[in-house]
Amino acid sequence: MIGQKLKKQETFFLSWNKPHDQGDGRMSIWLSPYVSIAFHFSGSRDPELSKALVLALNALAHTSRGLIALSEDEANRFIKNNPDVV
Repeated sequence: MIGQKLKKQETFFLSWNKPHDQGDGRMSIWLSPYVSIAFHFSGSRDPELSKALVLALNALAHTSRGLIALSEDEANRFIKNNPDVV
């Protein structure tokens, strides 16, 4: 999702919730195709992504709040509460 948006020259927020042991709250960063960014992947096999997760991330990426990091459970709840996304 991030790669697709940057490839299209789109700028956006990426947000995630901080766990309780890190002080709670929400973190957000502004991503732009003009800012250097690196990705690190563990292991050599491609990750398996759920359809619900991809649909939810795509829908959220096009909102005013921006892309929000979600768990698969959160993505499934989002899809269930927003059936028009499918």
